[in-house]
Amino acid sequence: MTAKYQEVSAQIGKIATKLENQENDLLKNNDMLDEMYTANQKYFQQLNTLIVGGQIRRDELNKEMAALKQMWMLARQIKWTFKIFKI
Repeated sequence: MTAKYQEVSAQIGKIATKLENQENDLLKNNDMLDEMYTANQKYFQQLNTLIVGGQIRRDELNKEMAALKQMWMLARQIKWTFKIFKI
């Protein structure tokens, strides 16, 4: 009977060791995931900054294009005026 208890005790010891190893692996993985999450948050913030900067620049370019289009239309009118009056 004692041998049976020793065998069960040995099996329980092996299982406890495996569980401790798995716990350590899970803790390491959890730390790694925390680091990855923090890195992703920083990356997300940087992307948002770039997106806002891109939107601001797009708006600036749209304004510049509108001004250039007006200047081009004015230049066409002046050109036609010169043609009409042969200046």
